[in-house]
Amino acid sequence: MFEWAGGTAAFTRMTRLFYEKYVPADELLAPLFADMAADHPERVAAWLGETFGGPTTYSERYGGYDWMVSQHLGKGLTEA
Repeated sequence: MFEWAGGTAAFTRMTRLFYEKYVPADELLAPLFADMAADHPERVAAWLGETFGGPTTYSERYGGYDWMVSQHLGKGLTEA
């Protein structure tokens, strides 16, 4: 599925667009991501790519799913 979707380049374009265009305009998401690291879209792209059968870049660089979940604890995420 990773290759079918366009690979790393497509996932990176998608996450950059999402975080640059849509997150700042969203009243629920903007506060959550106001202080994110500059490379956050690339990290999310790597995670999504791995999830969809791409290279294990995210796990190798950042520690995988457990690390990703730990980064979201205490962020005040709600169902909304």
